Amino acid sequence: MRTRTTGFMRRAVCQSAAALAAICADLGRARIFRRMRTISDLKTGAAALACAAAAFAVAPVASLADTVRWRGGIAAEAGRGNGTDTLRLAFVAAPAAPLWSRETMSLSAFGEVSVAHWQFTQPDAVDRRRITVVGFTPYLRLRDARIGRWFFDFGIGINTLSDLYETRDRRFSTHFQFSDHLAVGRSFGDEDAFEMSYRFVHYSNAGIRHPNPGVNFHMFRLEYRFL
Repeated sequence: MRTRTTGFMRRAVCQSAAALAAICADLGRARIFRRMRTISDLKTGAAALACAAAAFAVAPVASLADTVRWRGGIAAEAGRGNGTDTLRLAFVAAPAAPLWSRETMSLSAFGEVSVAHWQFTQPDAVDRRRITVVGFTPYLRLRDARIGRWFFDFGIGINTLSDLYETRDRRFSTHFQFSDHLAVGRSFGDEDAFEMSYRFVHYSNAGIRHPNPGVNFHMFRLEYRFL
């Protein structure tokens, strides 16, 4: 069993690395990286590492049926930020077992594919008043049994916008955006099937191109994880 698991991990990492290399090559041909600054390099590297760490969260469940117990889930979010309302639907996959645990603390991983709808609320929004955002976000979750069922999430996602975000005082220069997610929440029900959380989400392109004003959202999330 250990040999099969190790072999799968190697294949997953190799496939992730190949995909990331292809993306980097495409971006390189477009000469986008020439404009990147230190903060962009750090965020890109962090996103790549997070994607690799969450490789199990997006791999086919059937390939791991004999080694890992999986849980799927669905989540809905609503929030507002910088004159923009947003609704977001996410599909979640996660190994049931934590990546690391010691005494009362544990660290786990999960990934999600999401579709969001941005609605401009400012009367001076330019051109389009609605944007669709599709993204993938790997997360790490920290729990401490001493505070019960509370948890803390951190994630770095990659996203593409259907149109450029633009208002009177904010204008994005790229459709591609990173997203930083910080959350605190609590689980409920048998096997922590239900979750409720507050999430702070920041979108920006990490300096790939300017202007890069970014946008911040304060989100409320409800999630159900299948047993």
